[in-house]
Amino acid sequence: MENKTLIQLYKTSDGAIKVLVQDENVWMTQDEIAELFGRGISTISEHIKSIYEEGERDIASTMRKSSNFGNSEIGFVKPKTYYNLDLIFAVGYRVRSSEQAIAFRNWATGILKEFAMRGFVMDDKRLEEGNTINGKVDFETLLERVRTIRFSEKQIYEKIKDVFRDTSTNYNAKSQETQDFFAKIQNKFVYAITGHTTAELIYKRASADKPALGMKGAKKDHITKGEATIGKNYLLEKELKQLYLLCEQFFSFAELQLSLERSLTMKDWINQLDDILRMNKLDILEGAGKVSKVKMEEKIAEEMRKYQEKWGSLDVYIEAIQEIKKLKETDTTESKLSPDNT
Repeated sequence: MENKTLIQLYKTSDGAIKVLVQDENVWMTQDEIAELFGRGISTISEHIKSIYEEGERDIASTMRKSSNFGNSEIGFVKPKTYYNLDLIFAVGYRVRSSEQAIAFRNWATGILKEFAMRGFVMDDKRLEEGNTINGKVDFETLLERVRTIRFSEKQIYEKIKDVFRDTSTNYNAKSQETQDFFAKIQNKFVYAITGHTTAELIYKRASADKPALGMKGAKKDHITKGEATIGKNYLLEKELKQLYLLCEQFFSFAELQLSLERSLTMKDWINQLDDILRMNKLDILEGAGKVSKVKMEEKIAEEMRKYQEKWGSLDVYIEAIQEIKKLKETDTTESKLSPDNT
């Protein structure tokens, strides 16, 4: 095994300690680890032995031996043992009386502290310069993950509320007009991507014959009514990405209006969204659709009951029975769609 990778421990111009890993598959010998942390090979060997004995790391996944090979000029060469990044970092936390090891732990602790407090860690400079292991791929992956979080069913609804609260002249959180407005906005997003309103999409795609009723990423042995009535859960991967990109366009526009301190009515916002949809040559929803929220929920309750019979989930069965009973006791008159956390 030829080690072509590098770990660099260095100080920046402002005195901050940085650790640069140039390859995701880093493998180093004990000699190289000793040099990295400024200690003798015997010390590193003892730490590695303790790490394995205490079960802190698994030998099979963190250690590799190069193959034996012969050479006509130098004869037999003894195979070398290599250790990966997980093991190298574990050693770094154990080495004492070493300036390099102390610097490493200070760096690592700073990273862990930031992650614990903020929920994320970023090396802004490396991302800006494309100086990560996979370059542009890492940057695109970051953008995709941020989109996924930013436009999760909870975040997207909260974002809509915040923007319209601060920019709409006739916003009243408790009014029926506002509730209908939110439902219309969310349905327009889904319709533009799928050709269906949220209720229509769920009604069409939810099926007891599919694992997890046809939802993506849900646990098939524990389905709840809450997740089964979220339209986004039934989107295909391609549709989901398109929805994120469309939401990103709209919210960037909305945030600009907020920054410019422009006030718009809720009707204005509907028209602005329609303009964005036209610009993207997407279909524009007119009306509330052909399937009501009540009808969709009745379908979900029935599919959950069937799902229990097919897949044997007691949790699904109990919830479905309770939901069917509840729906029968309520007014069956179809009402306007209300926000459904798409």
